Amino acid sequence: MIFRSNGPLVAAAVYVVAVTAVVATTRSPAPDGLAARMRLAEQALAARLVPPGAPSPAGDMLDASHLAEIAPGPFPDPADRWRGAAVALRLGAPDAAWRFLQPLVPSDPLARVLVQRTFDDGVASARRAFGLPPTTVPALFDPRPAAGPDEVARAAALEVEPGLREELVRAVALHAGLAAEASAAEREAVARWDHAVTVGAGLAAAVLALLGIGIALWVGSRKWAAAPGPGVRPGPADLLPLARVVVWFMAVHLTTSLLVPHLIDRAGFVPDPAALVLALYLANGVAGLALVRLAGLPRPGEGWAAQVGIAGSFAPRGIGRSVVGAAAAFCMAWTAYVGSMFVTVQLGLGGDGGDDPTSLFLVSQADGPGLALVLVSLGLAAPLVEEALFRGYVFGRLRSRTPVALAAALSGFAFAAAHLSLAAFLPLAAIGFTFALAYERTRDLATPVLAHAAWNLAQAALLLAIYA
Repeated sequence: MIFRSNGPLVAAAVYVVAVTAVVATTRSPAPDGLAARMRLAEQALAARLVPPGAPSPAGDMLDASHLAEIAPGPFPDPADRWRGAAVALRLGAPDAAWRFLQPLVPSDPLARVLVQRTFDDGVASARRAFGLPPTTVPALFDPRPAAGPDEVARAAALEVEPGLREELVRAVALHAGLAAEASAAEREAVARWDHAVTVGAGLAAAVLALLGIGIALWVGSRKWAAAPGPGVRPGPADLLPLARVVVWFMAVHLTTSLLVPHLIDRAGFVPDPAALVLALYLANGVAGLALVRLAGLPRPGEGWAAQVGIAGSFAPRGIGRSVVGAAAAFCMAWTAYVGSMFVTVQLGLGGDGGDDPTSLFLVSQADGPGLALVLVSLGLAAPLVEEALFRGYVFGRLRSRTPVALAAALSGFAFAAAHLSLAAFLPLAAIGFTFALAYERTRDLATPVLAHAAWNLAQAALLLAIYA
């Protein structure tokens, strides 16, 4: 059989290495417009934690310089330019605000009002910095833009999140000489800032608690995680089936992920992106589990369900222990993720997330039905398939011949490699290592499946909260 022959295995390995190298060097990052929008979203999140009416001190000039870099865009949606101007005003960077709004000036009178206002503020700030007396600022437009209650009302209706929108309202009201409206906008901004800080403090406390629990669990796991192997050295008969399954799976995964979307595009068919994501997850998963059957060489008397760890798992009587184990693994995974991300950044391997199509979909196109399909993929399809393959089969096979930690590490590397992301390799390997230890602890595949689902959904929630 082709899947059990060494010649085709070598050819498949060469194919995987070659295609992975090509993908790593030629894969496009996130589209320019989406990348600019994501960077702006990060700045907006930080800006909401800056007190209104308190211009950024020198330490925040880095944020202002980032805004000046982001301002040219491209931003296909004008709402992003209004959002950028609001962020710049909150951070005390009026020069960045008018850079965001400049492309809107020819067609939008309100943009002209705000550009003139930010120009006035910038000149006044510069004169104060140099100890110069106030002076009349020349008009940028002829006639000088005027504002009134209608412009204030329109600023209040802009598609900018509450907490930042008030910066635009206040600027327009001040330009119009409406002190009461400007004061009301500032009070509303302060109230929303106070709420944002309270929520942020709660989330920060939750993250610190997760990390603390994770560290404690890692310390407590040292003894059983360092358990020795069975004392039998793995030989070719043990390693070749593993190599065949992993290499052939990566070959199939590369082919379907790259070729299928290309063929669909060439055929002129426009599928729903979320449905395509789910279909590819299922196709790759079925292929991987089928390869275990075709190339995995079960031990005498071992069925396919036992090979992938399904046999004896998911029993109702053990669900409580699996839930507890999954919660522990989730906390440990956060600690492992933070540590591995630090190493990744120090090695200069971090990326902008543009090599993860699912993440890009979440931050750019997710709507009601599409979002539901992607969440099904992340919370159900991916955990079931990947845990059965990498923890049930790969880790289970290695564990029978090697110490727990070595088996968990090797299965984690295989798990990370299958995701085809250099920037995420170490974090994914650390997460795979953690889930393997959780599986070893309970010997129930439900444990890593639940932990994996919780991890994926938590990551999706973070992406949606920050970027979508």
